[in-house]
This record gives sequence, C-alpha cells and structure tokens, in this order.
Amino acid sequence: MANLTTLSVLALFTSFASMAYELVIAQTLAILTDEVIWWESCSIGFFIAATGLGVFLYEHMEKISLTDFFMKAEILLALVGLLALPFIFFLHIVYRIYIVDYLAHGHLSKPLNWVMFACQAPNLFIGVLSGFELRVLFELIENKTNGQNTRSQIVILVIYHLGALVASLTFAVFILKKIEPFQLAFFASLLNGAVALWCLKTELSSRFSESLSSVQQNVQQKPQLRPALCQLRPALCLLVLASYGIVQWGWGPLKELQIKNFYFNNVKATMNGGVFEKTGPIGLSKIKSWADQQASVQRHFTAYQVVDVVPDAKDSEVWKLFLDGHFQFSSDTERFYHETIAHVPIMITGKVPENVLVLGGGDGLLARELLKYGDRIRQIKMVEIDKEILELAKSLPFSTLNASSLTHRRLDISIADAFTWLRQSRNQFDAIYIDFPYPYTFEGLRIYSTEFLSLVARHLSKDGFVIMDIPIFGAGDPNWQDHVSSLLARSGFPKVLAFEGGYGETFLLGVTRERALPFAYKDLGIRLETLNQKWFASEENHLELTHGSTKDVNSILKPRRISLPDVWK
Repeated sequence: MANLTTLSVLALFTSFASMAYELVIAQTLAILTDEVIWWESCSIGFFIAATGLGVFLYEHMEKISLTDFFMKAEILLALVGLLALPFIFFLHIVYRIYIVDYLAHGHLSKPLNWVMFACQAPNLFIGVLSGFELRVLFELIENKTNGQNTRSQIVILVIYHLGALVASLTFAVFILKKIEPFQLAFFASLLNGAVALWCLKTELSSRFSESLSSVQQNVQQKPQLRPALCQLRPALCLLVLASYGIVQWGWGPLKELQIKNFYFNNVKATMNGGVFEKTGPIGLSKIKSWADQQASVQRHFTAYQVVDVVPDAKDSEVWKLFLDGHFQFSSDTERFYHETIAHVPIMITGKVPENVLVLGGGDGLLARELLKYGDRIRQIKMVEIDKEILELAKSLPFSTLNASSLTHRRLDISIADAFTWLRQSRNQFDAIYIDFPYPYTFEGLRIYSTEFLSLVARHLSKDGFVIMDIPIFGAGDPNWQDHVSSLLARSGFPKVLAFEGGYGETFLLGVTRERALPFAYKDLGIRLETLNQKWFASEENHLELTHGSTKDVNSILKPRRISLPDVWK
C-alpha cells in the first residue's frame, strides 16, 4: 500500500502530464486557426468537462484492483498524449487536401473549425482518463485510512492542482526557450509511462505476495513464479521504449509533411485555350513522394511567433516570409510595400524627418529604405519585441535583402513591447512608422486600439506624421472604413489620407493637425524602383478619410475583431 508521500508524487506527475497535453493541444489548434481565445477556451472547457465525466464514469467501471486499473489508465494516457499532435497534424493535412475551399464562411460554418472540433477527441479522452486518475488517488487514500482521513484527500487534491500550475509554467518556459511543444508532450507521456511502471511494480509485488501465501506449502512453485514475473518487466519496458522511439522518429517527417502540404500543396488554376482548368492538390496516396521533391521550409520558433522562410516553388532565388502561417512578403516583390510606406509619406508632407521612430519592422527592410536618406535623417529609433526575428534578419538570406540595415550606426534598436515603450518614453519624433503584421488575433488588436494610437499621437512633433499599414478595403466588414476613420480621429489624428500601394496594401497617413496633404510625386534624390509620377497621377490610389460616425471603436477594454480573409489559412 502506497504512503501519502508516494501518492502525492503520483498526483503531481499525473496532473502535470494531463495539463501539459491540454496546453499543447490548445496552442496547436490556436496556431492552425488564428482563433487563440476560441480554441484555448474550448480546449480547457472540454478538458474540465471531460474530467468531470471521468469522475462520474469511474463509479460504473469494473475494477479488479486499483493499481491494475491505474496502470491501464496511465498507459492509455501516455499513448493518447503522445499521439495527440500527430493526430491533429494528420487531420490538418487531410483538411488541406480534401476539405478546404478558400471561401468566406461564418464562424460555425467554417470547415476548418469543424476539423478542429474533431481534433478535440484526444483532449476529451485525456480529460476522462484524468478523472479516473483523480478518483483512483482518492480511493487509495480511503483504503489506506479506512475512509477516515479527509485531510489526506485535501492534500492530494491541492497537489493535483499544483501539478497543473507547474505544467502551465513549464509550458511558458518551453515557449520562451523556443522548445517545440511536442517535446513537452513527449516528456509528459514519459511521466505517465513512469507512473504505469510504478503501478506494474506494485501490482506484481502484490500478486507475488498473494501467490506466496497461497502456495507456501508447495515450495516447488516458488522459483517458477518469480522468474516469470521478472521476465515480464523488461519485456514491457522494451515495448514502451519501442513505441516512444517510433513516434519520436516519425514526428519529424510528419511535421515536415504538414508544413510542405500547407505551403505548396494548393489548388492551382490556369487558363488553357480559354478554358479554366484546376489542378491539385496532390492526394494522400502520392503526397509522400511529392513532398520528397519539394524544398525544405526553414522554420524558426521564437517566444512570440512561428517564423517560416519558404522557398519559391518555381524560382530557387525567391523566398517568402510567413509569420504564424500568414504571408508577410516575397523577396522579389517586397519593394512595392517598403518603398511605398517609407517614401510616399515624405513626398506628401514635403519634408524629410530628422527623428524617426519605427515600431516593429524587425526584418530590417523598412530601415533599409529610411537609411537611403543618409544624414538627412539624424537618428532612427526601432522598437521590436521579438529579439529572435532581429537576429534572424541579420543572417542570410535576410541580410542580403535588407542590406545589413540592422547593424547600421544610425539605427538604435530597443527590444521591448511598443505599447510599454511608448508609455515610458518622453521623446518626440518627426515621423512614426508602424510596421506590424495584420491583427489576425485579439492580441494583435492592441496596436490598432484608441489607447495605443493616442500614445503615438502624443509622441509626434507639431508637424510630424504617422504612417501605418491597416487594411480598410476587403476586411470582411462593410463598416470597417468608417470604424478606422473614427478610431484615428478619436486617437488624435483629424487628418487621414489613405493610399493603396502595390499588391493591394492599404497605408494610412495621419497628422495631428489639419493641413494640406497633396498627393504628388517629389524627387527625393534617391533611387526608387517602384514609385514614379504615373502612379501618383492616378486618383484611384488615394482617398482622404472623412470623420467616421462610429462610436464603438476598437479599444483594449472593448476589442472589436477584424475579420481578415487569408487564402493561406
């Protein structure tokens, strides 16, 4: 019979493992869908509900012995937890091949969401088995104390929840250390396996003792039973280790297959002799041989995002950057974006700013454009939250594209959250460039809130300007343009000019006082590849936003979600 200390350690291990599985599953679903709040909430809700169901079902389960039942539950937990992520990745591969239709959908009718609901199956199974664990631990305490020591049960319950806390903190450390979530699930599975081995040892010892008592008059049976039991333990250990080895060996190829399937195995539409033809994607039967022929994607984990450097399928010299699966730029077309955001505001305002603040822009491409002005820009201050993306941008192939701008003497870089930095800084700037990814998640909406933009306005000099990339066309909300103009006006920008650059990006130029913003080409004395007088002559490229009538603008306290279409997801 196990003592209280042993049961406390078991409670700590088992609750740690179960919570680790839940966190890994929730984060994976959130990354695959961009619905962080939705899937993290659903995952924890399903897990807790399933745990309660497991406690209820335990009373109706047939149990020969508690340790035998506990061992079976732990073996199942180890296997389910180990296979949860491979199962999710496999379903996502199937979804991308056979289900995705790239059309606009409501939240509940979105095919991806239904696939992700199916991916909750391991989470539900883990929750039910966790309920079994908790009831076994309580019953072991009851058996030890004859049902009279309630204090011991409270101690076990406290330690069980403490294990969940430790798992949560460990998960955060894994992310900060850029360790893949699967490794945490693998470690948790080992813990369940260790508990199962303890149960096996306890059960065998118990049965061995019972056998000795029943055959103590027959001495000849003793040497026959002990070797049989001793041979079973290493055989089971080898079987468990073989299972772990197979999954660990197969995880890398499966992960690479999922990445290549996501970026390369898409529907391709062509016109052949005036006839529309659709090809792809490659089916499951041929996907392995197809994937072996594709170039590898460079994946980097940072504390804030998953960074993918994706080679072009047709041109080996071209590559694309994706953050959390969202397209950021292509090496052959990025100048359309960065030349527009860097130089058009200066042409419109008619003055090269001396003090410049860049929020974001960790790839160094915007800094490359601003550094073309030489000493006319006295200093460029950059605030970037992700240290790893800065280090990545200093290496190949980024450094060739950004002309090693991040190591320039006039570029001062602070690694900090832009919101916090603006609240603490007292500096004034002639221009503030906001170069963040689109806000696909609620967390990203902070930078498009009235609180954040009000801080930006307070850091602008009298004749300064702010320029940002905000989608106001095709954002999935017919009132979004009115909302954006209301947001900027309330944040301290009465004059806002919107203009559309190459490939459909929309830029907003805001100033803190009413003044003329002539949309005209000016020779800045630097070489530009994508901007010319003809582009400025088109009246379709720009629009002055009128003050919106929307009162309910995006705020940190009351966020308003943007529904952004993304063909990749």
